[in-house]
Amino acid sequence: MYFSSYCIFFFSLQKKILYRLDNMHSPKCRTKAFKIIAGFPGLLSVAMKGDDLRHMEVIGDIDEVALANMLRRKIGYVETMKLDILDGRNQPAIEPEVPQQPFPAETPCCSIM
Repeated sequence: MYFSSYCIFFFSLQKKILYRLDNMHSPKCRTKAFKIIAGFPGLLSVAMKGDDLRHMEVIGDIDEVALANMLRRKIGYVETMKLDILDGRNQPAIEPEVPQQPFPAETPCCSIM
């Protein structure tokens, strides 16, 4: 009982994935990419990003590797640029920053004088 509830929690993480697609030259290619992504279960949103509209941002509980492989098979070269795990409010989970220790002042290891 405990194991099954843990697996459901573990596999239901919302992710924000940013893909870069190279073959996005025409609106027909963009429509084809949207149709492929929209067919995956667990999808919340899809958005085109960037100046040349070659980046697609996908939010949802999806398998990012399976989606990338499907896009590679149907469209062409696809690169996963960024992967964020989201908390419950669709915001990236912020990890506490570890303060960096300042480097100690360099002391000469041997004296010439």
